[in-house]
Amino acid sequence: LGYACIYFVESFHKTIPWMIDTENHFKEIAMSSSEYMNKTAEGDYVFAEWTFNWKVFIGVIVVWILIYLSIFKGVESTGWVVKFLVPLPILIIIILIVRGALLEGAKEGVENYVIKWDSSKLSDPVIWTRAIGRYSSLWGYVLVL
Repeated sequence: LGYACIYFVESFHKTIPWMIDTENHFKEIAMSSSEYMNKTAEGDYVFAEWTFNWKVFIGVIVVWILIYLSIFKGVESTGWVVKFLVPLPILIIIILIVRGALLEGAKEGVENYVIKWDSSKLSDPVIWTRAIGRYSSLWGYVLVL
């Protein structure tokens, strides 16, 4: 959740930091696995050194403060939180639809998927095999969580 807070705050910058210099930006926030772990002579992995990441720590603290504020008065504050958070996904979906509709090439995409519909491709068994494979892998991820 700390990383989610970092990316949420940084996404409001005029120039998104990870679009300019992707490699160095992500190295700054989190160490790569090769830097984080060293392989010993026996083949075992040990932690190289422990570093404290202030950005992640502050993000986690902010999340815990928000959780505390949403439940500290019991039903009274929880009711307010629910009234705010229930319509929030609908608002986000509307914003994403409008944003997608305003992107370059959106008209062509809608035409290809809605107007120029080719139902003959539904009889192709390769398409159904791929769809079942994706559905199965999705449930694999869900069960792991």
